[in-house]
Amino acid sequence: MSKIKIITDSSSDIPQHYVEELDIALVPLTVDIDGELFLDRYEISSEQFFEKLAVCNNFPKTALAGPDMFLKEYRKAKEEGYEGAVVVTIASVASGTYQAAKIAVEMMKEETPEFEITVVDSQALCFAVGLPVIEAAKLAKKGASLQEILDRIHYVLVHFHAYFTVDSLEYLKKGGRISAAKAMLGTMLDLKPILSLKDGLVVQVENVRGEKKAMSRMVELIAEQVGDAPLEYVALGHGTVPGKVEFLAKKLDGALGIKEYDTFEVGVVIGAHTGPGFSAIFVINPEFTNDWIK
Repeated sequence: MSKIKIITDSSSDIPQHYVEELDIALVPLTVDIDGELFLDRYEISSEQFFEKLAVCNNFPKTALAGPDMFLKEYRKAKEEGYEGAVVVTIASVASGTYQAAKIAVEMMKEETPEFEITVVDSQALCFAVGLPVIEAAKLAKKGASLQEILDRIHYVLVHFHAYFTVDSLEYLKKGGRISAAKAMLGTMLDLKPILSLKDGLVVQVENVRGEKKAMSRMVELIAEQVGDAPLEYVALGHGTVPGKVEFLAKKLDGALGIKEYDTFEVGVVIGAHTGPGFSAIFVINPEFTNDWIK
């Protein structure tokens, strides 16, 4: 194959300019806010979502992207002259979206058996899904082979690392991620959780007092894991507070001399649990290995 379409789901939190520049197909998940349904990224933006999150009566629910939505993108890619597609989805342990993409492959085979589609379970969440998608799309645009694209996706998933934190425990409590008692105690002590990703799920690394100290600690943790090889890529994320990116950028510059980085806004899948006060560092670090990536 020489012309390969790159497809992902909206949980990947890919900045819109990459979606457009690299011709990435974005299949939307659906979010239910007090009985009103919205297609993520198409009918509701991150900013609009957080506005509704602050006043909604019930905790928002997200629904997977169905096989029909993936089939629509497969057909479109074929019509546009692509010879095949690579699909990267949110972790299968967190959503049925991966399985929906696979079902759609079987449906497409009945129509066009020669159109080859490979579906990759990222085993990740948030921008850790977006990172390999962006890298894959860059290669696809240069006419890379299917194997070259799949190798790069696997490399990024093996070597990405992420830390993120929140400024309020309220949304973690509402989403059932922590108990009301822990949320109350954490709020009283001004404790901020530093979170990461493992096995397709969010895991807690440690607690730090104060939001700025938590963000500073995230930078320290990244710096501690940088060996002889420099970071290949850095992305800084936020909810609705871009100033947090500026704070992290200054800390990274001071610790590692990093001046170039991408930025992204967290979307509805992770954002519902973190709230608008989300801040994050996602990197590709050749010195770090995710031994749980298969």
